[in-house]
Amino acid sequence: LLDDVHLIAEKDRTQEELFVLFNLLAESGRQMIFTSAVPLAELAGVEARLRTRLEGGLVVDLPPPDAEIRARILARELETKLGGSHEGLATYLAARPVDSLRAAQALLQRVLQAAETTGQAPTIALARDVLDGAHEPSAPPPRGPAAPRSSGIVAPSAAGTRSREKMVWEWPEIGDRAIEEWR
Repeated sequence: LLDDVHLIAEKDRTQEELFVLFNLLAESGRQMIFTSAVPLAELAGVEARLRTRLEGGLVVDLPPPDAEIRARILARELETKLGGSHEGLATYLAARPVDSLRAAQALLQRVLQAAETTGQAPTIALARDVLDGAHEPSAPPPRGPAAPRSSGIVAPSAAGTRSREKMVWEWPEIGDRAIEEWR
């Protein structure tokens, strides 16, 4: 199974490797499945010999799922994650204008996250609030003043001699330390 074949367009080395792999698998009697978001006829930037191999197989056009199928898929996900039937919520989410099933699943995730955050059950009303912008996610708590950071300058010891100098680094956050390591 090779997903998103359209992404290999204009990538000569990848196409060469795929061609060799295709031939090896075909010679050994293996079956292959290729998917593409672009129809085969519109697939530009693919070598002719690889295109003929792809066209030589069974080509099936799968249209995006309609609202009814999206509703069934979302209902199954809700049942798996929450248990019980949530047909109304699944139907509401499936009826929203989305480009793909992944986008509908992303809407579901937003609603489930909001329900978990607020401690509410996922309902159509909550979904409407979350997706129409009435329910804004709470802002993270304000950060207090950061601890002072050293400049990395070597300070002389208490005796005034520089022979036993040491560096003092006080980095309050791991992100700051990571940035310092990358410098």
